[in-house]
Amino acid sequence: MKNGNLTGHARGGEARTIHRAHATQTPARCEDMTRRRANNPVDQARTVFAIFLVPEFSLFGFSALIDPLRAANRISGEPLYGWRLISRDGAPVPASSGIEVVVDADMANAGALSHLIVVAGMNAHRYADKDVLAWLRRLDRRGCRIGAISTASLLLARAGLLDGYRCTIHWENLASLREEYPDLDLTPEVFEIDRKRFTCSGGTAALDMMLALIALE
Repeated sequence: MKNGNLTGHARGGEARTIHRAHATQTPARCEDMTRRRANNPVDQARTVFAIFLVPEFSLFGFSALIDPLRAANRISGEPLYGWRLISRDGAPVPASSGIEVVVDADMANAGALSHLIVVAGMNAHRYADKDVLAWLRRLDRRGCRIGAISTASLLLARAGLLDGYRCTIHWENLASLREEYPDLDLTPEVFEIDRKRFTCSGGTAALDMMLALIALE
């Protein structure tokens, strides 16, 4: 712990899978959505994490950030945490593996958010949606705590949201991010929690970071 902030010390990685799933409007899918709501007490949760999925995001990092929240609810026996999935336009978002994940809302209708985590993958350097970056800046102005999984730190940097904060990114992107944004307080740690920002290097580091955030609660 450094000045009330947390730093991680284990390196995360990436994972890929070869399966593909398609979202379809069927009774079975509606029943699955009902079960998902039962496992995700978003309406009763003390803290709700909104999760913005960037196309070709890391499914490994995505899973590693949600499962600690689910486990905390189960172990405590209380609805401590919930999560809402968001995409730019409300459409399902393909992971780097090709698996498509159904979301709960588009960014325009996401409402007021207290916590947001952006999840990206290997091709984040190609993602430069000005509307998304402007939305992230608006959330920051409204006091939202904003985090990033893996290469999503690059998007926060592009939005100007890492200025003055200690941060990290996937180890393969450290050099390029430092070259593009030389004034960032960028570290090689697996996660960094610095006031209203929390970033991690991806993979299992997302689990480490979420456990640290839960501990701070």
